[in-house]
Amino acid sequence: MENNLAEKTSKIRNGLAQDVLNAENDMKNSYQSQKVENQKMQGAITVLKTEKTNLHQHLLDLKRRVAELELQIGDEGN
Repeated sequence: MENNLAEKTSKIRNGLAQDVLNAENDMKNSYQSQKVENQKMQGAITVLKTEKTNLHQHLLDLKRRVAELELQIGDEGN
C-alpha cells in the first residue's frame, strides 16, 4: 500500500512538473508572438505619424494658398 501511494505521488508530481513545463513553453511562444506583433504595430504607428505630419504640412500649404488668393481677390475688387 505504501508503494502504491508512492507511485501515485510520483505520477502526480511528474504530471505537475510536465504541466509547468508546458505552461512555460506556452508563455515563451506567446511572448515571441506578442513581441513580433508589437514591432508591427510600432511600424504602423511610425507610418501613420509620418502621414499625419505630411497631411498637416499640406493643409498649411493650402491655407496659405487660400489666404494668398483672398488677398488677390481683395486687390482686384479695389
